[in-house]
Amino acid sequence: MIKRLMIVIIGLFLVATPTFALDVSNMNTNAHIYYAMEDASGNIVDSVGNYDGLATSPLYQQTGKIDYGLGFDGTTTRKVVTDISIENAQDVYSYCIWVNSDDNANWRRAWSSMVATNGAGHLLQIGGSAPYLGKFRWTAYYSGVKFDAISTTSVATNTWYHVCGASDGSTAKLYVDGTEEASVSITSASGSTNAWPLTLGVRPDNNAEKWDGELDEFVFFDGYTLNQTEVSFLYASGSPTSNQQYTFSTSAPNTPPTITPIPDQSMNEDTTLNVTNAFVIADAEDPISSLTLSYSDYNTSLLNTTSISFDVNTTTGAVDMSITPLPDAYGVTNVTINVTDTSAGTNSSTFELTIFNVNDAPTITAISSPQIVTESNTLVINFNVTDIDNPYTDLIYSAVAGDTSLISSATFSNYDGTNQTLTIVAPADFGKTDINVSVRDLQPAIASTTFDYIVNCNTTTRYYSPMNVTEQEFVGSTTPTTCFDQTFNYNTITDILTYTWHDFGSTMNNIKFWAYDTTGNFRIPLNETTLTGNNGTLTIDYSVVNPNYNILAIADLTDNTRSFYTGSGVSSTARVLDVEINQAGQLGSLFSVSDGIVYGVLILLLFLTLGIASQSASLTLIFSILGLFIASKFVLRIPSQFIWITGALVVILLYLIAKLRTD
Repeated sequence: MIKRLMIVIIGLFLVATPTFALDVSNMNTNAHIYYAMEDASGNIVDSVGNYDGLATSPLYQQTGKIDYGLGFDGTTTRKVVTDISIENAQDVYSYCIWVNSDDNANWRRAWSSMVATNGAGHLLQIGGSAPYLGKFRWTAYYSGVKFDAISTTSVATNTWYHVCGASDGSTAKLYVDGTEEASVSITSASGSTNAWPLTLGVRPDNNAEKWDGELDEFVFFDGYTLNQTEVSFLYASGSPTSNQQYTFSTSAPNTPPTITPIPDQSMNEDTTLNVTNAFVIADAEDPISSLTLSYSDYNTSLLNTTSISFDVNTTTGAVDMSITPLPDAYGVTNVTINVTDTSAGTNSSTFELTIFNVNDAPTITAISSPQIVTESNTLVINFNVTDIDNPYTDLIYSAVAGDTSLISSATFSNYDGTNQTLTIVAPADFGKTDINVSVRDLQPAIASTTFDYIVNCNTTTRYYSPMNVTEQEFVGSTTPTTCFDQTFNYNTITDILTYTWHDFGSTMNNIKFWAYDTTGNFRIPLNETTLTGNNGTLTIDYSVVNPNYNILAIADLTDNTRSFYTGSGVSSTARVLDVEINQAGQLGSLFSVSDGIVYGVLILLLFLTLGIASQSASLTLIFSILGLFIASKFVLRIPSQFIWITGALVVILLYLIAKLRTD
């Protein structure tokens, strides 16, 4: 029987009632040792908890079949000692191990359990001479060979193999990569009680036949003989497609999820590609909602970790895929889509993504506004352009002004770089306009920016004289102004007055603005405002206080340095605005003020006569007031004093009429 150096009670994740056709409870119960060999130092952990392997200088965390494995160099005594000692050729046991050899031409032991110094015992090795040369040999030797199972597979170096042995006491079967390759009878024999326990990586009695390569995933079953189905189960559980250690649970081995092939995709740069039903995922054990999608192996100059998103139909497994490359990125890359289940089983599909280059418009920085220059001078404006698709020498620049008379010339320079210069020469004139600066490539794609452009007059060189009228402007009167622009508007519907001004001499002290009610040919002050600053807008609403009044607007400009007239005693104040708004009825424009008084009296007498003829004092009063209102408001311009005098006369007449009737 197999002797244990330690007696441990085994509990191995039993499941009471298996739900799959394969019942692995026997393996679960009889698994005595399982070394996953993921250790970074020290002894080798037994995952089923019976006995950690006593380690002597193995090479830790080498590249294993499943994650990490242990390394052995074939020259140094590196080994792992277990608590198992196989003392009889007919002992019942099974084992499985992943092996990778760097040498297939010399005797190399993956493991052995010795009962005597003459080499007697059980072992798994690669043969170093015929008929074992380059083959797996699982054998038992007790004063002669008791069984000798030799693989049909020729061992290749640097290749992983899954090797299992199963003995029921009469037959020993050798399996390689899940396939039975030898079945031999066992001859009865017993060994010595002074045994060397099962040791990985070397012959334990003399440290010979050192393993050269890596070992991974060693499991030993005490008193149990694996069958073909169970060997296949263990091979599949630890295979690369599942990438998982043995579980020894009573469930079937996890199968990796599936993913359908993904067609190659193409798109334009700076767009998003939405692919409906790009691929389908599924899994035998897990619901679709628990599967995880990711992507890898892509060109990071085209995509990043957030460039691809997925929308999974959890019923059908169909996946919609959305791809947004990095800005301005184009080229070709392979992309691998990975699907992972809850047991770390994974699968993948790779497609080619082509991103076509699309011409991008150049860019231009904003030019600050306003840009100000004095007449006949030069203005230099610096700005920046970029173009990721075209050389700077292919770019074309233009500057377009709303008022072309304010630009004598406009030229660009520095065509070979991002820093650009616009040089504008102003004429001997003043004013304000906008300028649109644009840059375009040969496609053409255009970028532009617009700014306000102001040309001020030169107050030190311009000479103003009443005789030199070509240098003067006249607004509503013969009073001249200089380097000054204004607009005046009165909306007769809304009774809102708007006045804007701009002094292009830039030396204005202020503007005195007056508004008068001139209804009835009189001037009654409404507003007096001092306007400061070289430019601005004044807005006054007369809709409530003074609706339908005749309005007179006057503005005087005061200048600190410029004289608007020459000669002694000349003031530096210029009348720049003198505008009257007549809101009387249309007929009023056909008559003078004196005519208005005459016709107003006639209208009043007409209505007064109608009232008297009615022989009613009340109707007389009503008709009189109505005639007075029509005469003053809708027909003719009548002074307000006349209205009051006429009203007094009406009252007197009414009094006399009433008295006559009484007498």
